Formats: sequence, C-alpha cells, structure tokens
Amino acid sequence: MPAFLKREDSGVTVEDLSFKQGPCLLPPDVPVQVDGRPFLPGSSKPGLPKYCSPPKPLFPCVFEAQKVTEAEPEVQLWAKALKPTLDEHLAKYGAVLIKGLPMNSDPVAFSAFMKEMKAEYECEKFMEGRSMTSSAVAEDVRTGSDDDPRYTIEPHNEYNVAAKERPKKLFLVCGEEPKHGCGGEWIISDSRAITEQMEPTVLNKFKTLEARYEVYYPPKATATYNNWEENIAETKEEAEAYLTRAGCDWTWNEDDSILIHRNLPAVAEHPQTGEVLWFNQIHAHHATFYKDAHPEFMDHDESVPYPVHTKYGNGEEIEEETLNHIREVVWANTVAVPLRLGDLLIVDNYAALHGRMGFSLDSPRQTFVSILYE
Repeated sequence: MPAFLKREDSGVTVEDLSFKQGPCLLPPDVPVQVDGRPFLPGSSKPGLPKYCSPPKPLFPCVFEAQKVTEAEPEVQLWAKALKPTLDEHLAKYGAVLIKGLPMNSDPVAFSAFMKEMKAEYECEKFMEGRSMTSSAVAEDVRTGSDDDPRYTIEPHNEYNVAAKERPKKLFLVCGEEPKHGCGGEWIISDSRAITEQMEPTVLNKFKTLEARYEVYYPPKATATYNNWEENIAETKEEAEAYLTRAGCDWTWNEDDSILIHRNLPAVAEHPQTGEVLWFNQIHAHHATFYKDAHPEFMDHDESVPYPVHTKYGNGEEIEEETLNHIREVVWANTVAVPLRLGDLLIVDNYAALHGRMGFSLDSPRQTFVSILYE
C-alpha cells in the first residue's frame, strides 16, 4: 500500500500542511482554437471567439501544497488541511487549482482523498443518470469522459436531469497529461460574467418558461452509445421508482427505449453567496450537442432521438439564434487550463462551468472526477 494511503500515525498533523497561493497560471503553449474547431458543437456559427482566453489572474485561483516535514502524510490528511482554503476561496473565485498533492495517476488515492472530504461535507450520492459515457475506476471516482477524444465537451454546469440533486463542487484530477500541442485542456467558464452578459430577453424568457430537458436511452441490448440499465437501474420497475423519486416524467417505447423529460429552472441561487446565476445545461443538453459535432453521431438516423435535447418549458423549440447567443456568451467567458500530472482542479458548480477540449486520437490523456453535494 502506498505510504500516503496508510492510516498509522506518521507524526504529521494538519498544522504541518498548508496551501500557499501561487502565481497566475500560464496559458497553454499552443492557442486553443474555438471558432471553426472540428467536433465542437456550434463551432461553425458566428460570434464564437477564435481562441479560448488564457487563465485569468484568479480564475482559476492557484495554490501549492506545502508541508514542513520530510514525512509523507496520508492523502486523507491533505483533504482535511484543504478544507479551510476551499471554504475561503472557492465560492469567491469559482475555481481553484491545487498543485503538489501526492495523488498523481492513482484513482484509489483520489478516492481516499474524497472520502475524507465527504466526511467533512456529508456527501450523499454520486453521479446518477449521466447522458454521456464514463467508467467507474474507484469508489465514487469515475473517468472524466469516455467519449471520442476528438470531441469537445462544451462548458456546462454538472446538471444531470435524472439525478435527485445538483452537485455543489466538482473535483478533477489529471492522471495523464496529453502530448504537447495535442489539446485536451480543461475549460472553465465564469458564471457571474455569463449571467451579466446574457441578453435580458433570453434570460427573462427562460426565467418565465424554464427549460424542458429530454434524455433518450435505448435498452442495453441494442445500444451503441448509452443505455438506461447502466445509467438508471437494471429493471423497468427500479428505473421507474428512481425517476419518480427524482421528479422526472417518462415514456417507454415499443422497443424498450425510454424518453425521460423534466422541466427545470434556468437560474439558481448560489448556496453560499445568494447570487442568482445562470445555472443549467440548455446549450450543452440540446440535440446540437451531438448533431453534426460528435464523431459517433455524424451519420445518425434522424428518426431516432439524440441522447439529449432541450426545449422551452412549454414544449416550444429553442430558436437557433438563441442557442448561438448562449454559446457566444459562454465561450467569451471561457479559459483553457493546461493539464499537468497530479493537478487537482476544483470547480464551484454554481460559480463556474467546466468542460474538455478535444484532443488527438494518438495522444494519451486521463482525468478522474468526483463530486460533492455540500
């Protein structure tokens, strides 16, 4: 067992550990293309920036893990030591990047770290009802995404429609760096700036009507992408019980596929600051998230629903110009964060959006993710 997972007393205390605020994060070595980028939803539409913005002075806010002893403390102790830093800075800045933690590419160590965090934050659940693909690699730890690496996952709030609650914090660890110049950067977007810059007529219409989210799952027997048995429950009865608890409606089709739908607000009050912020997946849950963008759906049979879709809460389709505007505002406030082995990016799910730039098929890249509800 690695030393940082052992529970015996190493003589190190929380007081021996600290997190020193570091300098502004350097931008990626290669500019991160947005406008016209292949496999990026909406990249052919007008208004998108040519490149992602570089990291800003305090977005993300960078900290270096430090210790005053030669002994290697268990990773759980680092989690205890980190809590005051998160309490002070995460909601204020929206995203915090921690360097120097001893987790590297070990998801088991990350799991131990998160267990200690959950003891502090009283987390109850983990990612339920995801529309995209990912794999469990340790308890409460998953791969960030198993989707085609070339595909860019647009900035979004973690907002699983079929989940009972919305996460408050996301923890992402870099397990393997992509090759130089091959892409794969983390992306984060400033929710406060997005809310301020959203066209008032768009904001007010969604405030009034809410958004209708639809999720389509085929059965496992015929699925080529995702299925309801592995994302909701193994039987129809269990799936219906879960969806009832989650507040969803649904329709079973003759081929045993299911269409789930639910109306949800487009804004939410930040649980700590009380700010009312743009908080949804209206653009990143729309069918255009896959249509003409995702490599696996380039030849999609249009008679079959895409995995996700959004409409206005009254059932009307969202206008193309509205989707374009939302994406324009989101990308205008998005920065690219280079991946470095062992880096821990922590995102306030209300104050910031997160995503992944596409990367080359021949490049390694691995990230692990976990979440907290408090």
